[in-house]
Amino acid sequence: VPGAGPLPVTFENPPGLYGSDTGVVAHNLLNAESSLAPLVRPQITVPVTTIQYAFDESHNLKGPLVAAALLLMVLDTLAVFWMGGLFSRRPRRAGTAAATTAALLIALGAVVGHIDIARAEDAKSGDAKPGDERAIEDISKTRIGYVQTGDRSVDSISQAGLEGLTRFLIEKTALEPGAPARVDISRDQLAFYPLIYWPIDPAAPMPSQAAIARVDAYMQQGGTVLFDTRDQFATGIGAEQASPATERLRDILGNLNVPALEPVPEDHVLTKSFYILPEFPGRFAGGPLWVAASLEASNTENRPVRTGDG
Repeated sequence: VPGAGPLPVTFENPPGLYGSDTGVVAHNLLNAESSLAPLVRPQITVPVTTIQYAFDESHNLKGPLVAAALLLMVLDTLAVFWMGGLFSRRPRRAGTAAATTAALLIALGAVVGHIDIARAEDAKSGDAKPGDERAIEDISKTRIGYVQTGDRSVDSISQAGLEGLTRFLIEKTALEPGAPARVDISRDQLAFYPLIYWPIDPAAPMPSQAAIARVDAYMQQGGTVLFDTRDQFATGIGAEQASPATERLRDILGNLNVPALEPVPEDHVLTKSFYILPEFPGRFAGGPLWVAASLEASNTENRPVRTGDG
């Protein structure tokens, strides 16, 4: 039998959502006519203490604990003096006084020695080498590095693009990488970065042989370098024509121990992993992506494992 109005809120009829899978009805604690008013302090003779609703029950015991430690130290010192006979009314022998004085001097020297050792250890721990802070920052989180070209425009584009990639990884995956790091391949430690983005700038100076050797060692140890010629609109004019960025990349790769490259084939493992991408768009769509060339064999039973298998 439908009632004249909503049921009152009681212990047997608490507020909440009532209904079934097809729909629910809200049984609210308050209605449109309800009003909130502060509690009035009762006028009673019994003492009443007013406290905040959310109060902090913690107490700072630093002061009392320090005072207790100092008091114990004073009592311990007085006990040592009493055991040494300093408070005795009988005349002390010179040897006893000398021994007590020597003991006090030894104790004082030990305290000073501990202080000096602690200071020396602090100084040793604070003797940081140049670049230690950068190294600690690099190993604290996974970071993507990008090669510094010296061109402010190119470097800013690299940083902005990798920052966007970092935010995308944080939103879409469980990985929370740190901010992208600018890398000088001739000086910085490359092993801290699982991936290094290298924008090829033909106007930049050619890397030294030592820098290229460091990059080669990084790749041989499992590091990944993504070379970006950024010449999509400069290529395609002629089949045999190469852009200045491509020519510079060839010069760099000529000094690296890398296998032959080929455009990503349709059956490559990259097309089957993670988001299953049939193409690899970058800053512009349609740019070719080159990877290590796979071994070709007409007999699929005897050929070695390829990157497209799996």
